[in-house]
Amino acid sequence: TLKPGQGISSLDPASPANITGPVNITNGNTIKDLRIIGTTGSAVNGTNSVGGSLSGVVIDGATVRGVSLTNSTGTFSVTNSTIRNTVSHGIVASSDTGSLVWSVTGSTFANVTGQDVFSNTTATAGQNVTVANSNSTGGTLQFVFVDANTSGSVGLNMTNNTVQGNNNKVRGLSVSTNASANFLGLISANNITGCTSTGIQVAVDGTSTAKARFTGNRLVGNSPTNSVNVALLGAATPFFGGIFQNNVADQYNLGNLVPGGTFQIEQFAVFGNPAGGNNTGTVSSTNVQSVAAGSLGIP
Repeated sequence: TLKPGQGISSLDPASPANITGPVNITNGNTIKDLRIIGTTGSAVNGTNSVGGSLSGVVIDGATVRGVSLTNSTGTFSVTNSTIRNTVSHGIVASSDTGSLVWSVTGSTFANVTGQDVFSNTTATAGQNVTVANSNSTGGTLQFVFVDANTSGSVGLNMTNNTVQGNNNKVRGLSVSTNASANFLGLISANNITGCTSTGIQVAVDGTSTAKARFTGNRLVGNSPTNSVNVALLGAATPFFGGIFQNNVADQYNLGNLVPGGTFQIEQFAVFGNPAGGNNTGTVSSTNVQSVAAGSLGIP
């Protein structure tokens, strides 16, 4: 266990040391230029931890998770690291209270059995997660899964990632909102292919509000009838507001399946028009309202 402010690293970054772990973090800890191999359990653990960072770390063969954060707060980052061959999730942050800002950048995931990157909020918790310039090969479930069953706010910035599902991974991105969650997603320049279900799925339930901007994503070669799937579910009053610009997909399935729900897309009437959304792909929609550009207040 690292005490507050402590770090652990190799003396020579060019020749990283091997340890078995686990490494338990507490407050402001740094883990740098290490190989954590064959951990029994999760390789890096933080329960009620505050902040911290991983940089240049390889996690291989953990029997549970690569990185496991529970009710962590502050700012946490994973940079230029590799997580592979875990029996469960790659990185998971689970919270029922407090606020966490965390990021995964320049990192690689391979053959992760669970979710590669998992944001899991319940009760009153809030999280803001950035996943950028990273890649995922193979594995079983989703590259990024945001499960927001909370009264708090959850944000996702997912930019310039590459997902090769190898006809085994279920999805590149899955977002599920419930309770009275407020979700904002900025999803841009991702290349997702070879997933067995959807490239991107957003399911909005309860009285939650989800808004998202999808810009310049390439979502081809996934399940041919489900490249992008956005739906309102349940029996309450969910809301989805979206902007789609310059995306390429095999098919977009967009549907309000709830009598009390509201599903709006800016300039949906010109979704595929070069002067409008300039999106490429077949569109299947149910009860989608076209609203004016800028009206949804999405940054």
